[in-house]
Formats: sequence, C-alpha cells, structure tokens
Amino acid sequence: MALSQTRRNFPSAAFLCSLLGLISVFYYESTLKQNVLPAGISVLLISWLYAAILAEVILRPLIFKLSHAITLQNKDDA
Repeated sequence: MALSQTRRNFPSAAFLCSLLGLISVFYYESTLKQNVLPAGISVLLISWLYAAILAEVILRPLIFKLSHAITLQNKDDA
C-alpha cells in the first residue's frame, strides 16, 4: 500500500469512528434524560483532529523524505 493511499485512509477511519460514536450517542441519549448530543459531537471531533495531525505532521514529511530518497537513488542508478 502506498503512503499516499494510507494518508487518504485516516479521514475514512475518522468518519467510521464518528459514525459509530454518533450511533452510540443517539442510543444512550434516551436513557440519560438530558441533551448529550452537543457534548457527544464535540468528543467525536477528536478523531478528526487526530486524523489531521497524523496526516499532516507525520505522513506528509515521511512521504516527502521517501520520495526524495527514491529520486536520489534513481539518479545514482542512471
């Protein structure tokens, strides 16, 4: 699997996490007898924050470094 494809999978994983969390918030909202939707949605945004941090801070420099190393290796082979 290419690194660019891995970078695209983080938002997909964050979406699935948010969807499952939203379903559980709606499921338990009736038993808690209070409006937990705003607090639940704010907690669900944490998965999007982590996905953005992983994609931009960790994977973008790694992709650049690997593509640069591959380019240098191709120049040495030629």
